[in-house]
Amino acid sequence: QETLDSLGSKISECKSGSSGDFEVTMYIGTRGQVLGAGVAQSKAGDDTAADCLVGVLKEGTFKSPGSWPAKVSFHL
Repeated sequence: QETLDSLGSKISECKSGSSGDFEVTMYIGTRGQVLGAGVAQSKAGDDTAADCLVGVLKEGTFKSPGSWPAKVSFHL
């Protein structure tokens, strides 16, 4: 949550003008790096916002999940 909070303004910029919800799935490596990220949108016309969100989320460094990579999913 701390990393998402720090990226909050960029996330808001990506979502501006979009009325849909976004489901995020990410894989986080053992050092907190984003190994992969994907965003599914509830409205078909939100492709630009989804691409923007993926780019912003890949910039973040998250807490280490431990000795194995982790898959996380959440709504934005």
